[in-house]
Formats: sequence, C-alpha cells, structure tokens
Amino acid sequence: MNEQGLKPTDVSKIARPVEVVQLKHLRTEDGEPVCVRCEAVDELVAMESNGNPGEHAPIDEAKLTLEQKRARAKKNLDEAAAVVHLGTSFVSGDSIVRPAFHYDEAHAVPGSIPWSYVSVEDKVLVVNTVLRLTGYGGAEDARFPRRNG
Repeated sequence: MNEQGLKPTDVSKIARPVEVVQLKHLRTEDGEPVCVRCEAVDELVAMESNGNPGEHAPIDEAKLTLEQKRARAKKNLDEAAAVVHLGTSFVSGDSIVRPAFHYDEAHAVPGSIPWSYVSVEDKVLVVNTVLRLTGYGGAEDARFPRRNG
C-alpha cells in the first residue's frame, strides 16, 4: 500500500475485454448457431483498420445508393482484416483457435474457417464487437471512450 492507500490489484479480479457473440447466419452441423469469442485488440491496430477517430466526415446513410452502401461495407470489411485476425477465436477442446476466421488458405490455421462463410451482417457484428471492446467509438463517437479527453 502507498501513501494514497492504493494497493496493487489482484490480477485474478481483472475483467478481460472479451465477449462471445452468436452469429445469426452460420450454423454447426447440429444446427446450433456458431458463437465466436471476440476480444480487444491493440488500439493502433483498430486505428489502422478504421482510420483515426473523427477523421472521416459524417455520412448521411439515407443519401447513399444501394451500390454505394455495398461498396462502403466491402471496403470497411476488407480493411478490418487485422481486427478480425487478432480479435477473434474459437475453442477446440482445451486449446484456442486463433484467428477464428481466415481470408485465404495461406492464412488458415487448423480450426479456423473461411471468412467468406460469414454473412455481411455477421461480419459487421464481429468487427463492431472487437472494435467496441477495444474502446474504439467509431465515427459516431469520434473518440476512444476509454480515454479521458
């Protein structure tokens, strides 16, 4: 304990920034929904994938054509490869399969599944969950909420 009455935290009490999400459109052989473990990644990785908070001008989604929305979603998901690679995992017995998804066979690990199996809606869910756990507020917040100021 120091003069302010502070003592080191018991490491076993620290809540890890981890969340398990259930995909809507991918099932197991038994028909069960696939669940993926999402966790925080380094903030710099998130920034490289999505740009610096606040650097993009707000977009009026209502004014975008369907083609523009598709192109924007594809670009955002393609740029999120590092976030998906570092921030997702599955469990296989007593071991962790990381990453949970791979973009091509050259980057596959035993137990990972092709990212192409995942619907766009579920891809957005996974990427947004990892970014939220990282503390990335995204374009709406234009800040890292874990930071003061």
